[in-house]
Amino acid sequence: DAVDALVALVGPGLRQMSLELEKLFAYVGTLDRITRREVEAAVSRLSESTIFMMVDAIGKRRAGDALRYLSDILREEAPPYVLFMVARQFRMLMRASHLAAQRKPIGAVQDALGVPPFVARKIMEQVDNFPPSVFPAIFARLAEADRAIKGAGRSRLALETLIASLCLPQAAAAGARS
Repeated sequence: DAVDALVALVGPGLRQMSLELEKLFAYVGTLDRITRREVEAAVSRLSESTIFMMVDAIGKRRAGDALRYLSDILREEAPPYVLFMVARQFRMLMRASHLAAQRKPIGAVQDALGVPPFVARKIMEQVDNFPPSVFPAIFARLAEADRAIKGAGRSRLALETLIASLCLPQAAAAGARS
């Protein structure tokens, strides 16, 4: 988990990775084990990386984490871009959900989604949180958030409400839609 967070935050640049590892080792001192929490605390966030961490938190239904990431992201990114990335995540989840129902192997999911192996694994871990039957309601909520963002200037509230609703357990989410 810590390695995935490090790669997501730093990206493919080896020089940047080396610098961030030095900083991370200085931060943790003599700890025997480095966790995701230490990586997230010490490593510089690129806004794109933070967006991936946010959509991952949404996929795991961790609303508190997702909302904290959103706060960081909105300092650098426009709300329409954030919504685009959330919608992208749910398009991938929907496709992965259908492939999982067909019992396709992880390699087939990776190829179909056009993502690296660790992203395909994360998506497949999240598929159980979003069965195929919930996607019409999810995409309706995404469209509603899109209208709110383009409308009355309540972009942050629209994104926060969307994230909170997407992170609800299915039983509560069904009641929230009523």
